[in-house]
Amino acid sequence: MDLLQKAFENAKHQDYKKNYRVYQRIRAITTMEKPYFITLTYDEAHIKKADNKNAKEWCKEYLTHYYGNDDYGKLNERYHHHIFGNFIQDIDLNKSWKYGSVNVIKWKGGDKAIAKYIMRIKNHAHKSNTNNIIKSKNTGINKKSEW
Repeated sequence: MDLLQKAFENAKHQDYKKNYRVYQRIRAITTMEKPYFITLTYDEAHIKKADNKNAKEWCKEYLTHYYGNDDYGKLNERYHHHIFGNFIQDIDLNKSWKYGSVNVIKWKGGDKAIAKYIMRIKNHAHKSNTNNIIKSKNTGINKKSEW
């Protein structure tokens, strides 16, 4: 095997490992209480304060386990955050995110929505204009467990 082919094989293997870790984290969230798809958006008054740190702080305060990413809208290129996570408790969503709006959809089970979300995270992670992943430190995942 020449060096170039070996480099391609190594890159392919690393990509596989990264995708599998994303899958493990998201799958673990589905086994816990109250999993939701969450979008945090910025209104006009706060768009200049838009930052990944805002989403991370919000997640640390209101979610137990979470995984998400930054994104830019297709239509207006507006910066926002996609997160899949478990709420710590019932909260007043309108008051919790002071930068704009929070859109929440409860995960109702099934692999189709999760597969779509994993592909979205994977695709966003490869975009040049968005590379910030938002994730909880402790996902409760047993690394030796098989899914």
